[in-house]
Amino acid sequence: MQPERTDEQLGRKGFSWFRVIGCLVVIIGVPYWFLYPLFRSARVAAIYSREEEYVRAADLAIILQMDKHGDRYPDLSGDMVSTLRPFIKDPKVAEAMRDYVWNTNLSGKRENDLMDPASMWVVYMHDAQANRYVVGFADGHVRRLSPPMLTDVLKLGHQIEKEKPEKQKPPPTG
Repeated sequence: MQPERTDEQLGRKGFSWFRVIGCLVVIIGVPYWFLYPLFRSARVAAIYSREEEYVRAADLAIILQMDKHGDRYPDLSGDMVSTLRPFIKDPKVAEAMRDYVWNTNLSGKRENDLMDPASMWVVYMHDAQANRYVVGFADGHVRRLSPPMLTDVLKLGHQIEKEKPEKQKPPPTG
């Protein structure tokens, strides 16, 4: 049995195409493999930020509409895109608003009638990709909530009006 002849003995010089392609795969593939999660998380963070921005714009449009119409919430059961169109400048926000859920219990109420505007939800949207909800509150802030937290917040949507303070009884004299 004869020993195999090397590339030098056969007169070949340099790398074979197979080795060149292998080196390219390693040079390009390894950094991509390490950096892909970084770029993916940045992309997801940008999507989350955009969703929060759109809900915040819709929430602030409600606040501007209330300022213009006697501090009362509009009819939230109707077409909110057309109601808030004068206050929404970005057409992408108006398009996204078509999928939002509005707190119809607030229709016609005054902001002063709310128990706690910071805990009263006005609008929310579902982010199916992350199974999270972006919620806009009556005071204008926006939060991203998990489904269990959303159910707690939605329960507060039914407790709208402030509780009337009870009359204080005069102290007993004796």
